[in-house]
Amino acid sequence: MALVIAILYFLSAGQIVQEKGVKIFDPLIDSTNSLFNPLPDSQTTTPEQSKAKIQAEIDKLKNNPELIKLYGIDPKTLSDPGQVNAVINRVQEKIGVNSSQADLIKGLAHSMIQPYLGFVAPILAILTFFAITSSVSLLSLLLPVLLWATFSLLKSTGFIKFETEMREVKKLVV
Repeated sequence: MALVIAILYFLSAGQIVQEKGVKIFDPLIDSTNSLFNPLPDSQTTTPEQSKAKIQAEIDKLKNNPELIKLYGIDPKTLSDPGQVNAVINRVQEKIGVNSSQADLIKGLAHSMIQPYLGFVAPILAILTFFAITSSVSLLSLLLPVLLWATFSLLKSTGFIKFETEMREVKKLVV
């Protein structure tokens, strides 16, 4: 029964994930957002500070080749100052950045989850199967108590009665 429910859940969850994708809840984004410093407003920074910040971000990208591969950036473009803005725009476009840091985090999380969407429905089905089987095993601990209560109720209403009989029994003693 638990296996049938898990298979049905797998089919329905797979369809929902294909249609709607995975939603990352805003409280999770907010808690992640609070771990990082807020992004500076472009009005409060001077052009020199902006250039220094962009250069620091480029240096971080140069030091992290996995991130460069993830975004499909040619490492040679990071050394060309004329293509820096194009690289930044490509990264922002790839991760779905709008203007706020929460949108940045949400876009990054979605881009990280995207390759694994095929595994979401099977994992949820397996978790459902284990949840149902563990719940049923916990309910099986209550079975003796329920049987005792049922027979006590039937005895007290007079619907059944217990008789004790004595028989002669042969025992072999060695």
